[in-house]
Amino acid sequence: MTRPIDRRAFLVAVATTGGGIALGRSLPAGASAAAGGVRNASAVQGREVSAAARFAPFLEIRASGAVIITGPQSEMGQGIHDGLPKLLAEELDADWDRVEIRLPTGDDAFVHPVTKRHRTANSDSITTYGDWMRRVGAATREMLIAAAAGRWGVPASECVAAASTVSHAATGRRAHYGQLAAAAAALPVPASPRLKSPEEFTLVGRALPRKDSLPKVTGAAEFGIDVRVPGMLHAVLVRSPHAHARITRLDPGPARGLPGVVAVYTHADID
Repeated sequence: MTRPIDRRAFLVAVATTGGGIALGRSLPAGASAAAGGVRNASAVQGREVSAAARFAPFLEIRASGAVIITGPQSEMGQGIHDGLPKLLAEELDADWDRVEIRLPTGDDAFVHPVTKRHRTANSDSITTYGDWMRRVGAATREMLIAAAAGRWGVPASECVAAASTVSHAATGRRAHYGQLAAAAAALPVPASPRLKSPEEFTLVGRALPRKDSLPKVTGAAEFGIDVRVPGMLHAVLVRSPHAHARITRLDPGPARGLPGVVAVYTHADID
């Protein structure tokens, strides 16, 4: 049974703390992209923001210059752990070597904007999020350029972003994204950031090693089944071994009496 979620489909936040920037955007049901409607925030979904925490769902630029991109969908071998973040990094003009990619959590910020569920299916990850990821990257790039231009007192049109660095050729000034992140986050978010043409792509369309390949083949990757937290419980779904069988009677009493069993729920508890 699917329970409705009485929250906005996507969290929108631009938050700053400890020299970081985080940018997200709200997606109405059925929408695929358009930057705008970003708000400043000091906490995400009730969690206090800290310099060491990821304080928005999709993008964080740390003072060190590290770019943390969280994919909005689960990687199940289809390649979106690489594809979606690469779209964002492309428009951001991020140094791919400094990009760290993370999988989404159970936070409501990652609820699918159309189905309103935590789900990855139907081969719709790129069609749902691709254009949006590009616009997040493009908007952030323009904010970083604006921050650099304001710091140097030069026109933003004379500044260029590349490899996580903004430069001004006439004066020889350069600043990496980490140095500009806090100032950039305080600026207005561009409503219609310029997207690159395919001829300008430096990441998309190139065969680059996937960032999740090495940890997976070496066994270093941590999967959901590997996670252990204090007080953690384990749930088991019991179903009929026969196809198309219907439940006619169910007595959870014996199961509730077993050692270590905390609770037993049946269909009657969720209908």
